[in-house]
Amino acid sequence: MPLGLCKAPAKFERLMETTLHGLSSEAYLMYLDDITIVGRTFEDHLSNIRKVFEILQQAKFKLSPKKYRFFRKEFAYIGHVTSAEGVIPIQRKLRQ
Repeated sequence: MPLGLCKAPAKFERLMETTLHGLSSEAYLMYLDDITIVGRTFEDHLSNIRKVFEILQQAKFKLSPKKYRFFRKEFAYIGHVTSAEGVIPIQRKLRQ
């Protein structure tokens, strides 16, 4: 990575945190340029999706529709699978 870009991921994540600062931390998870929007109920989830999209649209962020995945019952996030049952490590990521 060119020297000038080595801090870009951290700066982008900070920009995203600043942009989404008005939302509850229970509404989303963020890692670098990935945002996972969550909710305790379907209605909460839908409301949080709307809020995040509205904020990002107002801030003039461009989103990639091919990266969207809506209404997942479980998802992989930073080496773990998260679902309503809880969080478990992805087995292939564990050292034996």
